Amino acid sequence: MLALISVVISLMAVGFSILVFVDNRRRDQRDLFLKIHQQMIGERLQRGRRILFQKAKDEASIAELSDEEYREINEALSFYNILGFYVQNRYVRERDVMEFWAVPVVRAWKAAKPFIAYRVSRDGYHVLDSFENLAARAERELLRRGATSAAFTSALQGQAELTVSGTTRYARISSVQPSSPPAYTSAVRVRHAARKITTRRDRWAASLLGSGW
Repeated sequence: MLALISVVISLMAVGFSILVFVDNRRRDQRDLFLKIHQQMIGERLQRGRRILFQKAKDEASIAELSDEEYREINEALSFYNILGFYVQNRYVRERDVMEFWAVPVVRAWKAAKPFIAYRVSRDGYHVLDSFENLAARAERELLRRGATSAAFTSALQGQAELTVSGTTRYARISSVQPSSPPAYTSAVRVRHAARKITTRRDRWAASLLGSGW
């Protein structure tokens, strides 16, 4: 009887240890994600994404970028690459990333293709594999959530209307145009926004407002 009690106590202790480990890991993933999110909505990275969308449209326009503009685009894309690496290795939860960054990731990847092609032609190698992988994951996630092809294309082009599983949702995409500041400028406000958004689809629409460029 005593042996059985000892086994039960041992199993309970193991189970409790596993729960603590899982909880700590989840907290670490959350804190790391919020830290990355705050960095990615920082002024310099937003400026790099803004330059990408406004000025890096083809080989000719990319060749005319100043050295500083070129570096800022590189830095913005490198952070997407780091985010993709973290998702691939489960340092952050993919679901968390997709809630806030799915649409911006896909838009940035499509906008970055001319810049990436230019850099490959100049340097001879492609170093943004994790960004490419992240964009593919994000596109699959958006389509899985029921975005129609037309609405998905509109979202990528910065239009104001999204259709998800037959329901039309409106997001003020104009509020995250290049000249505008991000809607959420701190991890604390991101947490607050996440609490107020109750459904997965609403969180997806909010990612258009919360992540900016």
